[in-house]
Amino acid sequence: MGLSSYSTKRIRGVSDGPTRWQVVCLIGVAALMALLRCYALESDAYPHLSWSSALLTDEGFYIHNARNQVLFGHAQTDQFNNMMIMPTLHWLQVLVFHRFGVGAVQARSISVVLGLAALPVLFVALRRTYDLSVACIGTVALGLGHANLMYSRMALMDTPAAFGMVCVFLVWTEGVRKQEDGDRSALSIFGLSGLLLAGCYVTRGLSAWLVPIGPIVVFWRARQCQNSQARTGWYRCIVAMLTGLLIGLIIYIVTWYGPHRAELTRMTHYYLLTQLLPHSLGALKGNIVRALFGDFRGIFHYLFSHSPVELAICLAVLAVLVANRIEKRSSPELIFQSGSYQNNPTANMAGWFLIGWLLVAWLTYSVASYAPDRYYVLFYPAMAAITAIGLSHLEYLKRRLDRTWTLTVLAAFLAFHFGEALLHHQIDWLVAAMVIATVCMVAPFSHLGHESLKRVLSPTLFMGLWVLVNAGWTADWLTNLSYLRRDTDRWLARSLPANSVLIGDVAPGLCLDNRFLTINVIPGLCNYDRPLEQFSGRPQYVAILDQRMSERYWRKQYPDLLSMERRIALFPNMLNRPVGIFRVDLAPGPLSAIPPPGQGLQSRQ
Repeated sequence: MGLSSYSTKRIRGVSDGPTRWQVVCLIGVAALMALLRCYALESDAYPHLSWSSALLTDEGFYIHNARNQVLFGHAQTDQFNNMMIMPTLHWLQVLVFHRFGVGAVQARSISVVLGLAALPVLFVALRRTYDLSVACIGTVALGLGHANLMYSRMALMDTPAAFGMVCVFLVWTEGVRKQEDGDRSALSIFGLSGLLLAGCYVTRGLSAWLVPIGPIVVFWRARQCQNSQARTGWYRCIVAMLTGLLIGLIIYIVTWYGPHRAELTRMTHYYLLTQLLPHSLGALKGNIVRALFGDFRGIFHYLFSHSPVELAICLAVLAVLVANRIEKRSSPELIFQSGSYQNNPTANMAGWFLIGWLLVAWLTYSVASYAPDRYYVLFYPAMAAITAIGLSHLEYLKRRLDRTWTLTVLAAFLAFHFGEALLHHQIDWLVAAMVIATVCMVAPFSHLGHESLKRVLSPTLFMGLWVLVNAGWTADWLTNLSYLRRDTDRWLARSLPANSVLIGDVAPGLCLDNRFLTINVIPGLCNYDRPLEQFSGRPQYVAILDQRMSERYWRKQYPDLLSMERRIALFPNMLNRPVGIFRVDLAPGPLSAIPPPGQGLQSRQ
């Protein structure tokens, strides 16, 4: 089935190059992407971004060893050493901290720079494979999609790893193009893509699910070749890619894994067996049900709440691919081909790479017992690219989905999550946006809709809905900026003795800018065996989630610690969580300007 004349004309109309007005708009959008990432960089993380306490803790976890290296002269001060699973990012942090000092802004700037760098890389990959409209829409969707934007302002592992994955996609598509043209440099380019894959893995271990996608797509392309010589050429590309990956892993094993094997084994055992993998078939079933139909902890409810347009378009593209396969159409991947890239194998293979990227990520996070939404940053580039491709083929999607069972399933799925958004804890303006977005996204695909309405609903309207949702989230963030973490950090530096030790999983996140030694305590992983006794000899303070969220470990191990006379400060709304700071030694000390218990600090600019 051919594509609509609208879609074809639209793509051909921009394929000759951008106009002056389009260039001005692109420069303005690029400036906005940079400005939003840099503005108020020391402010608190956006509380509505996640249900996880990682917004408060994980930035301190991930810079812990680099901070130790620069402030204290050695990276390892205790049993928590996150640098073991992210050596490339660790050494980048050390370099930045040595040059610019230790602090939240410096740490977050790494994500800002790499998050911005991923945008032109994705643009080039899509522009060279598809058309200018696809490249522009995909880049804007990634650059201004508020969830990716908010996380690219935080000092986490995910944004640097996502940058590497986008680089892999660019290099891999270039290798495919060279091989299609018979260029001998294709093998070296595929080898480079494998080497970059190894770099992604040692930056963020969850990047491993990207490893099989490239070889599988190339293998499928080889199977389609009628010429044995061409088929052999594609097989050599697979070997080259795997060779590059192997070289990267050998370098990693020799230089890093080997010297730190015991600690890496311990950490990997905890993260895999305790956190990620379900412990029973019942737990696996529960994880899948929660992912598909859960509330704020389910992946698809989160995507519907934060990225409804992208989710709907990606699901529509997947539904069309499934329908085409079931009907055994001769060109099931027609969604990836039109206009100037019609009958282009590179576009087809790149499309399947993106689909595999998205599906493997969704599957991984659907079966995992612990998959907080910061992990989703790793598939946002693929989701943005597929959204751009789908919008360029909206008329085709509507025709293929009209009066099919896939439409019914898609509409019901979106309606279910809209109902959850309506009944649960979504803020008021978002509920109104969801009403409009859900109706307008389902109507184009519904045979019940009026024909004139279907003709009006175009890619422009979908992009308008996208702007509505993301502008609403971004405006809510900008109008509710707070600096409580920064001010608490400064209060600690001003009030506690200079050689203090802050202990507890909240402590590293509260000490991004000061010079205190911080000790993360995670039962089963690190520093949980008599932590107060291990680090005695200096003034000690415990920083933990308090009140209704009081941590079980501390209540059990040190029941006398969590008393009013020991609590020197309570911050009842630190990113929507109460944080208490308790003094281990009751002897008089040089504390000053202690906020009254129950009041804490309140800071908003």
